[in-house]
Amino acid sequence: MSSVRGGKLGRWYLMAVLVCTWPVFAVAGEAPVAERSDVTELLRLSGATDIAKELTPFIARQFMLALQQSNRGLSSRAILVINQVVNQYLSDQARADELTSELAPIYEKIFSPAEIKELIAFYGSPVGRKLAASLPEITAQSAQVGQAWATKIMPGLRSEVLGRLRSEGLIAP
Repeated sequence: MSSVRGGKLGRWYLMAVLVCTWPVFAVAGEAPVAERSDVTELLRLSGATDIAKELTPFIARQFMLALQQSNRGLSSRAILVINQVVNQYLSDQARADELTSELAPIYEKIFSPAEIKELIAFYGSPVGRKLAASLPEITAQSAQVGQAWATKIMPGLRSEVLGRLRSEGLIAP
């Protein structure tokens, strides 16, 4: 995927963090079968269960970078083998049914059965399909904007924090 290349790993990392830290405490009781099937359809249509596929290149690249830094003499063949194993392992681990069982209770708690049906209709529409297909790139570009903003405000934030700590005598002036 082109949005993973070229130093854009931070965006994918942010997306991974957001997805992985989604409110797990939102788990409600088991939904009736009809509701769960609707939620499963919504997750499929919205692309929510594809997150593992989206993150696989990022995770593989991070793993490879760490391995290359600790083993600078890796041959190109070793790198190829490692890449193949990492990608296959992550692909095997990224089962949509497992993600669905983890994600569905969150959606079931937040949305009513009627709202789930409305969302299914939306994601089944042309604009809904376009949104689902575009979300990885939207998320990546949004994360890039967020990173740039954080970088821009960091000196001011640092100055404010240090000024306050100094004024309260918590650090040397």
